Amino acid sequence: MAKTPFIRLSLIYLAIFLATLIFYFKAPEHLVSRSLLFITPFFYLVSILSHLIFLRLEKKQKVNKGLFYLKASGVKLGIYIAILLTYGLLFRDDVVPFFISFLFFYVLFSFLEIKLHLRKM
Repeated sequence: MAKTPFIRLSLIYLAIFLATLIFYFKAPEHLVSRSLLFITPFFYLVSILSHLIFLRLEKKQKVNKGLFYLKASGVKLGIYIAILLTYGLLFRDDVVPFFISFLFFYVLFSFLEIKLHLRKM
């Protein structure tokens, strides 16, 4: 039963990555971040890691899962902000496309993660 969300998430990720790949090569150059192809695997790995931790916590009876989800979301948001700030300082010429791409994938993967957790409830 636990493998089904991973398979579903992996298939969705594959479709997202293929769409990203098409966009990367077909969109005008000023709209595409040079790091775009690394953003989708990053969010996929974060989603898988988050889901694995959540599965481990499900086995424990005393853990408040809602509180954990809120804390995990806050930690991830802090990490994402640090990544955005660091990238913005290091690669000023690519800031706008990267920020827009990162925000798009943040919203998309957050939606998928929420949908996954709601399905379990």
